Amino acid sequence: EFFAPDYSLHPQLSGRVTNHNSRAYLNALTARILEQLRYLKGAPPVQMQEAPPDIQGFLEDQERHEKEVRED
Repeated sequence: EFFAPDYSLHPQLSGRVTNHNSRAYLNALTARILEQLRYLKGAPPVQMQEAPPDIQGFLEDQERHEKEVRED
């Protein structure tokens, strides 16, 4: 109803819009969200490694080898 009739994400607001959310409601909502975030598992740690400097040459050699095998 508020976004009708064009249902755009940023409707044209006429005048001042009052905030009907109470401070108690916002505090309870924040506490509930933080409680749910506590139980989320983060991404597992992974070891960072540098790619070998000759990876492009290796890939080209691999493609050339596969092409030769297909031609034989």
